[in-house]
Amino acid sequence: MPDAGAPTRLLLAAACSWESTVPLALALRDAGFDIAIVAPRGHPLHRVPGLMSRLHYWALMPMRSLRQAIEKFAPSIIMPCDEPTMILLQQMRQDPTLAPAIRDAIERALGPEESAPLLTSRTGLAQIAERAGVRIPQSAEIASARQLLAWLKQHGTPAYLKIDRSTGGRGVVRIDSVMSGLLAYFRLRLLFGIPRSLWLWLRWGDLSSLPLLRAEGLAAITIQKAIDGVPANCALSAWRGELIACVAVEALKTCMPNGVATVIRVRDDALMERTAQKVVERLGLSGLHGLDFILARDTGVPWLIEINGRPTQTAYLRLGAGADLAGSLYAAVTGHPLEPVGVFKPQEIITLFDQPSDGRPRLAENRAPVSGPPPSALPLDLPSAANSAVVSHS
Repeated sequence: MPDAGAPTRLLLAAACSWESTVPLALALRDAGFDIAIVAPRGHPLHRVPGLMSRLHYWALMPMRSLRQAIEKFAPSIIMPCDEPTMILLQQMRQDPTLAPAIRDAIERALGPEESAPLLTSRTGLAQIAERAGVRIPQSAEIASARQLLAWLKQHGTPAYLKIDRSTGGRGVVRIDSVMSGLLAYFRLRLLFGIPRSLWLWLRWGDLSSLPLLRAEGLAAITIQKAIDGVPANCALSAWRGELIACVAVEALKTCMPNGVATVIRVRDDALMERTAQKVVERLGLSGLHGLDFILARDTGVPWLIEINGRPTQTAYLRLGAGADLAGSLYAAVTGHPLEPVGVFKPQEIITLFDQPSDGRPRLAENRAPVSGPPPSALPLDLPSAANSAVVSHS
């Protein structure tokens, strides 16, 4: 295994072919990291210029191909871009034969070993909230239809059912009645997992979800009381349990219910930042992560609805001091003085792009603030992205 002494060697690991990983790679590269990628053939990351290495991820041999890429490149930081690679890194860390350098690189992305399982499970949100002292909607893990009926009788609707090991807003269903709740529960329990993976393979040749199927036990289902408000997100950069930068935004438009944002407004939100700080400190996080919120319509108070253990869609944003995620991470890793890129403009409207152009992000046109009432409440699971707008994906 090569010497992993350089702190700037960063491996981006991707199983899902999300275009949004391209601007993330560009932002990290431009911040000074020496970037390598491990991704399936045909993945848009393979078209990013200026990479040190392009390694292939084999969907039928996910653990083997990921481990070989790590051993070949010897990164000081491994950054998963999606849930399948997060699961693989967690499983890899359990291997007693794992080299200490690889174990350290994984910890710099996922945090301490005791915290990592909470980041890949929606049922872990309540535990995190209790430990960190942050506000979340009424939530519970649902193991049977009987438990679902009991919860709905006590707390009522609307609510959201969420299943673990799902990505990109999929696996989240709004329920407005007892009947819709039962139908959603059985649909999530029966159709997620092997049936959905088979459909993706037969329809699109997509085998990216295989690592999710190999995780132990049934995927947990969580119910969460709906909060009337506006979806929001806080992308954050952390190092050894310290919050070093964050970008808070609210979603003005989304591509679909429960889907990714297409238009955002930048916020100067002390409550969202304070929540991010508490979560980072409690879990001892390092790397790029994201928190999803609902801003209550009546009070504007942010309610935390999800924690993402990977870079989320706005992680590429570089908006000046305290909001340059890639730059702040590079400064923390290397010990170099931070020279932030960009300017923070509260209330700035950013239209998110959906295709990179010539290997560079296509910057969004800044628009005047949107007037009128806020959009209706939608739970948001923002995937990854990178430098002054945001990428959406299907």
